[in-house]
Amino acid sequence: MTVRGVGDIGGTCRDADAHQFVASYHGTADIDSDGKLDVPIFPNQPALETPGGCKIRSLDVDQITSAEIGAVMTPTDEACGHACADDVCRASCETSAVTIAAHGYLDFQILIDLDQDQLETGDFGELHVSMVFDAPIDAAGRQIVAP
Repeated sequence: MTVRGVGDIGGTCRDADAHQFVASYHGTADIDSDGKLDVPIFPNQPALETPGGCKIRSLDVDQITSAEIGAVMTPTDEACGHACADDVCRASCETSAVTIAAHGYLDFQILIDLDQDQLETGDFGELHVSMVFDAPIDAAGRQIVAP
């Protein structure tokens, strides 16, 4: 998950005057048989930085502008069938080192009123997310498409 926003950034970051920050997180999902994901998230290091990659030491958050949610999974034959629209994609998906990428969104929540501590620790409580796994990706990171 990647959270972007604007705020007053203290410290020596060259791009601090743009007032933009990025907080990023990672986790490993367990998928139930009913499709429910349980994903504890952990902050990347550094968890909080400017878009230019400078670690933010002091932040007064003004606004969260976006929360981007993505995932990748190693597919089963059944997952390849759902993610691929044609036989070429399906065959490639089922026989090679392929992952399926997903994008998602928060179902009914918005992230507002977050402070620096919450952004650094990823302490958001329970988030409800919908995910769509629909982009087969080959080992080189390219999306598999029909010729």
